[in-house]
Amino acid sequence: RTGAVYDLSRLPRNLHGEAEFVMKAQNAVDPMLGIMVPVTDNALWGGDIMLYDQPRVLTVHVTKAKNPAEHAALMAIIRQHGQRGVMNQLARKAYVYAKRQGKDVRIVVDRLPPQQQRW
Repeated sequence: RTGAVYDLSRLPRNLHGEAEFVMKAQNAVDPMLGIMVPVTDNALWGGDIMLYDQPRVLTVHVTKAKNPAEHAALMAIIRQHGQRGVMNQLARKAYVYAKRQGKDVRIVVDRLPPQQQRW
């Protein structure tokens, strides 16, 4: 089973073709501070999740308000499988598979790529 399909009106050109590819999922950058949102026990786990591919050509934002089920599924992946960032203080990140389908991006939530990626 695969995750939700996100309809994006202004997608960049498709570098990945029909193949699945890896996207990094992490808490989005705080637009006011320009820094990653810190993870604490009462964390801002309700914040946006930003996903992007390695060349950063494709970026997707998943919000709790617009996509609550998808947001919850991705947050569970980040919590269970994610790695801490620099100095163990920054938001966690996890890697997921995705696939372009025309103007849609399908995020795969039932299987994960290796969580040690070199990028």
